[in-house]
Amino acid sequence: MNAKAFINAERAAAGLSNVRSFLVMWEGSVVSENYYGGTTAATPHHIRSITKSIVSALVGIAIDKDIIHGVDDKVLKYIPELTTQDNDIRKQQITLRHLLTMTTGFGWEETGAWFFSDTLSALSNAWERPLFENPGKAYNYDSASTDLLTIVLTRAANQEAQAFAIENLFAPLDITNFKWEKDPAGYHRGSAGLVMTAQDLAKIGQLYLQGGQWNQHQLISSQWVDQSFAEHVRVNGVVSYGYLWRSRQVGSIRHYYAMGYGGQYLMVVPDLKLVVVAIDEWQVSGEEADRQKYDFTDRVFDPMVKALSIP
Repeated sequence: MNAKAFINAERAAAGLSNVRSFLVMWEGSVVSENYYGGTTAATPHHIRSITKSIVSALVGIAIDKDIIHGVDDKVLKYIPELTTQDNDIRKQQITLRHLLTMTTGFGWEETGAWFFSDTLSALSNAWERPLFENPGKAYNYDSASTDLLTIVLTRAANQEAQAFAIENLFAPLDITNFKWEKDPAGYHRGSAGLVMTAQDLAKIGQLYLQGGQWNQHQLISSQWVDQSFAEHVRVNGVVSYGYLWRSRQVGSIRHYYAMGYGGQYLMVVPDLKLVVVAIDEWQVSGEEADRQKYDFTDRVFDPMVKALSIP
């Protein structure tokens, strides 16, 4: 173990203005755990869009259990009433795979209005949006489509998404200190609704690092983990997208990550047997959120991975 790499990462993280927690697991053990700004290990944080990657895990579990048949199921199979909202026949071809890979073809501009409205919901407003492209043809980041996924999960499992999560993921991982927001229609937000601790978020990363296995139990199939991390579409020249997980390389080392607004990160680095969690203050301007996001990767994560990858 390169202890100096972890020490340097701790120092760099401590220098970030709005960091709230920084946790590193190596080979299944915590090697660095730090809290800032009055937070502690018991402090739950709003993880914003990391929620999407956890929803991906829940969909995978539902498919493993044959509660959902597969990723090529049509959305309208589970939410047939959406057909009354729009007569664009192309929408009849939108599948769960399209929701998972952000390739529905819906036009979308990420703003706070969707998350904080007292009236907007996926059930009432996501499907009525116009398509800018045929389904499956282009990546476009789209939070509303992930909210559709939690409706699909709720309908398929015949129970609320939170109850399904507790039974099949959170309870086996001993995750109890969490909250999950609902939208105005009463469905849990798949886009950005979870609040949980850094330690519990690290457990989810470790579960993925272990191919979906936890305490000799296969909570998520290894095939789903592989497909979640696989490149299904390119975001840009650097980042690829799987099933609501991103991927990029630092030097020769590829890592997979969930990311939330303002610099919330859950990173899994299989080659280094590493799981990294970073939580930043998220109630900041868009400009500050972008700065925080890149500050963490540029000043903390990337240098640590480069140092650990030196033989």
